[in-house]
Amino acid sequence: MNKVLFCGPQYLNLDEHTGGIYKEMKLREKALQIHGWEVEYLNVNKIPNWNEIKVAHVFMANESTYGLVRKLKEKTKVVVSPIIDRHEGNHALKALIFMMRLVPKMHSNLTRMRSICSEADAVVVRSTEELEKLHYSFDVDSGDIIKLPYEKMCSEINVSKEKQVLFIGDLGNPRKNVLRLIVACDELGVQLILAGTIGTDDYCNKILNKIKKSATTEYLGVVSNDKKYQLLDSSKVFCLPSLMEGIGISAIEALDFGCEVVITKHGGVHDYFGNDAEYISPRSNENIKHAISKSINNERNTYSDKFKEFSFFEIGKQQANLYRRVISNEK
Repeated sequence: MNKVLFCGPQYLNLDEHTGGIYKEMKLREKALQIHGWEVEYLNVNKIPNWNEIKVAHVFMANESTYGLVRKLKEKTKVVVSPIIDRHEGNHALKALIFMMRLVPKMHSNLTRMRSICSEADAVVVRSTEELEKLHYSFDVDSGDIIKLPYEKMCSEINVSKEKQVLFIGDLGNPRKNVLRLIVACDELGVQLILAGTIGTDDYCNKILNKIKKSATTEYLGVVSNDKKYQLLDSSKVFCLPSLMEGIGISAIEALDFGCEVVITKHGGVHDYFGNDAEYISPRSNENIKHAISKSINNERNTYSDKFKEFSFFEIGKQQANLYRRVISNEK
């Protein structure tokens, strides 16, 4: 059996296996298993058997994984999923990286990401936009788009959904833009349900204070998968107003359950949602409000069949073929 070593950032286990990177790793593992690949996860308490490991796949390229990638390169072939979730435009990002590289020994997550992607045996990105950033902003010529697999879960759509807006995710991450979402729903007088993790820093305290003062917002904390699916089944609109979103896995789940999806226009989302979402300018309160109002009153007669594009078999095949190419040193 072929074996790949999956390596993620150290913080993955801190929030009870939540977050996009963890979900991506588990989905890709499932897709690979269909094609006879075994996935082993890097564990500080276990030395990998390098005679069995054919390739290592590192998820996230930044300062924290730079040393890991260099060490792995001494042991085996390395594939990297950089996770370029940056909200800057391509030109601004390219200029920022260029200026940082002018200063000797000045390292940042951006310069480390560039170095890691340049040194990797292959780079996997999730969307056309991420590939454009890799090529233009980071000046890395390589890169393969392998979309995230997804298996449809909901067999019957609830046609009597509550006229409420749902957000599930990391509320404390400023990139998720939750403050604007709370304001938009307050001004519309629309019920907003928030679920997910939140920290204790100043930004998180701002969100918690905003929730307390809001007449329309309810915060549920971290919810179980069963509760999450119940919320998706009952909510009319799912809103992910991020400054940028690499994929938006939670929004894909929402589309599966028949929610109207309102999502940022920035990131790789167009490759996943096509015409099945309302795209917003995330810094515009009026634009967010307009999209929510339109979606909550929309009466849709048909539901997306996009999930056929994300089959575990086909995407697992693409990923397994990439690993074989890397192992055999093919370009």
